[in-house]
Amino acid sequence: MNWPADRRHAPHETHMPTSDQLLTDMKLLHPKLIDLSLGRVERLLHKLGNPHLKLPPIVHIAGTNGKGSVTAYLKAIFEAAGLGVHVYTSPHLIRFHERIVIARIGGVAEPIEEDRLVDVLTRTQALNDEREKLLGILDAMPDGVCIINPKHEIEYANPTMLEQWGPIDDRKCYSYFMGRSEPCEQCRKPEILAGAVVRWERTSSDGQRAFELVGTSIRGVEGENATLQIVRDVTERQSAAREQARLLEQIDEERHLLQAVVENTPASIALFDGVHQRVRWANRRYHQTLDEPMRSGEISGLTVADLYPDNMREEMVHIFQQVLDSGRAYVNPELRCQRPGSDGTYWNWSLLPLPVDPASVPDLLLVAHDI
Repeated sequence: MNWPADRRHAPHETHMPTSDQLLTDMKLLHPKLIDLSLGRVERLLHKLGNPHLKLPPIVHIAGTNGKGSVTAYLKAIFEAAGLGVHVYTSPHLIRFHERIVIARIGGVAEPIEEDRLVDVLTRTQALNDEREKLLGILDAMPDGVCIINPKHEIEYANPTMLEQWGPIDDRKCYSYFMGRSEPCEQCRKPEILAGAVVRWERTSSDGQRAFELVGTSIRGVEGENATLQIVRDVTERQSAAREQARLLEQIDEERHLLQAVVENTPASIALFDGVHQRVRWANRRYHQTLDEPMRSGEISGLTVADLYPDNMREEMVHIFQQVLDSGRAYVNPELRCQRPGSDGTYWNWSLLPLPVDPASVPDLLLVAHDI
């Protein structure tokens, strides 16, 4: 299976093309002057229904000199015996038609007619165009795409792959991608060729780039498989993920440090939600300023009215609502807290609206120092 790098077509004519035009067009599909492999021919024959398996008995004449003479002698002998003889020779002298000589029933064998050759070439080109459409899709993909056969030969690489990795230069895949002289120990091709869709990650031989790969099998002629591999460069994504993990770890460390400071500060600190004015969180010192059973119990969800005694409740509710309405902090450096049965205490007391989306109700942070 050889996938040409240059697949330019000659301009299509509006009228029926001639055999010469079709042949010129086809020659551009494969830039190599000589290619002894049979993969392309076998693949095309398979699409045509394997007509070569339906031919009559064949005599194959090969050698350095005398092939044309031997062919002529055998053709004359067989025709004298009453047999129809088709002949294919290469190369031709004047026109391509000379290569294909077809026996006529009750007549002399003659070169293939123009319209019949055009029909064969047109059908062949149509089947080949299916492959061209696939290659066009692969060429346009932003990820690297390659096709690798079981012999580790890279039969096709799209422009993205060639831009990232450079020219193939007939190197095997393990040499091209990893700079190795032998197949990789963890080669995934056996799994892919067995029919599995395989996903894995790999780093470049210099360790500087990371890649995410997906491989699937392509069924070829007579059950022969190749692997289609899509290679995505994820170096930047992995670097970003590592940086994100580092920042999250740093944030987590700072959060624990801040939590330790807040829990052990002599200031009383509590956080209230702005909608219902309920406690969301409070530190240890804030608990200690409350009466039992709230001092030793859970206070999350309690409202401002629940926390303060009757003689302070109305004032506190008013202060909380004032901060919510104005959006400005309330600060009282000498707030007197008078609880029943006590002489009262004085606090440097602040209630701060926390900045959030302007369309949302802010949470409120209470900070108080016993003075």
